[in-house]
Amino acid sequence: MGYLLHLVNSFDENELMQFCNLELEGKEHIVRNEYASHQHNEKFDESALRSKLGLTKTHLDKINSILLDKVLTHIAGASLNDKFEFLAGKQLYPLILHKLKLGEKKLKQEKNIKSLKEFYVIASRMTMLFNYNDFPVKQMTYYCRSYKNLLAKEEVSARYRMSAKCEELLIHYYHARKDGTKKKDASLKRLLKLEQEVKDKKMYETEHAIYIGISGYYESVNWEKGLYYLKKAEAAAQKVYDKIHDRDKVFLISMIAQHLIEFSRYQDGVDKYKELFQEFPVLAGVRLYHPYQYVFALLIVKDLKGAEVILRKYIEPFLKNENARHLHFNILRLYAIYHLLNKDIEKAGRCLQQILQFGKENFTPLGDLLFRLVHNVYCVQKGDYVLAADVFRKNMKYIDSKLQIQEFTVYKKIFLALGKVIRFKSKADSSKKTSLLNNMEVGEGRERLYMDLIRLQL
Repeated sequence: MGYLLHLVNSFDENELMQFCNLELEGKEHIVRNEYASHQHNEKFDESALRSKLGLTKTHLDKINSILLDKVLTHIAGASLNDKFEFLAGKQLYPLILHKLKLGEKKLKQEKNIKSLKEFYVIASRMTMLFNYNDFPVKQMTYYCRSYKNLLAKEEVSARYRMSAKCEELLIHYYHARKDGTKKKDASLKRLLKLEQEVKDKKMYETEHAIYIGISGYYESVNWEKGLYYLKKAEAAAQKVYDKIHDRDKVFLISMIAQHLIEFSRYQDGVDKYKELFQEFPVLAGVRLYHPYQYVFALLIVKDLKGAEVILRKYIEPFLKNENARHLHFNILRLYAIYHLLNKDIEKAGRCLQQILQFGKENFTPLGDLLFRLVHNVYCVQKGDYVLAADVFRKNMKYIDSKLQIQEFTVYKKIFLALGKVIRFKSKADSSKKTSLLNNMEVGEGRERLYMDLIRLQL
């Protein structure tokens, strides 16, 4: 499927109308009408369109490229940033990489250093928005490096901020990957060096970026230290709050909320998320991450109605967007948990059945582990204890083969608790229920939700 067709398929009713009303002539007009009339038509054959219109592949590609530029300008606006923000909102990441490549080539030919520098800022930010399953590490590091190479000697703060942001994203990308530990450690080492270099220089914007990056490292190994650096980032931001971009404010608030959840301060975490979505209702929902974590927190505190509101308003649009299919694995798992807590076994089953259609490229090992856990709980809640026991045995073998990943050791104890529940349900010995409940851990941090799911089965 070509880039133009991807874009057209992402249009809502209003955007499609704007596309249809775009003033065009000749072949552009004809090609536009063909694409507009075949929105969401899986049988539409772009190669057959060439024959129908008597166009060569090169000619059709050129027309499509021109139409792409015209429709983006018409709908999103003339500025480069607005166009890319529009595409990011549509989850059209392959198209973003394509447009970034063409945009850089054009600006290099024009030899406009100021425009090229602004371009690299946009390009860096856009590549940082990608999902970690298909994160463009090479492109992100290239655009960050290219931006820093164009900075004047006196633009030290800008150079440090870009370096810090790049290291932060690398830390998140390499989290839970087999080859990730050494690379995460290398990023931390570079961030700590930056911290020393800006010490006592009152470069508060830069300090904020560095502390956010360091916190990102510790959130997976030491939540207390992670929160410590988040508080330092918050203190630095308060000194130059007007200069901190709203996107960074959103991220800071959400990460504090997430850390509160990890410290089992669940209601405090929910209140922080509520503050985030009240203060930044649009920005907080641009990416899946923030509403996803908010729903997760709401489910822990058993606010199922509140979770339903956020699911419908912020997360459902991602699920309906086929261009966001790379996010659907995690979204459907969250919906499955929500339905299991609501004791709607049929809806939970439909979500899990959809997840089974995904290939391995759509999820991380940790994502796979969490799906296995939710699916195993589903088997218990469905009352099929023979299947639940069989699935449990297979899951334990899978976990034991992945214990080099830190999270697998943590979640193994949750699976072991599920195994006890499966044995209890299989024997149907109600006299041991109270003892099992009393001896079962409640769970801390995010683990609490999964332990609640397991306890629900008793």
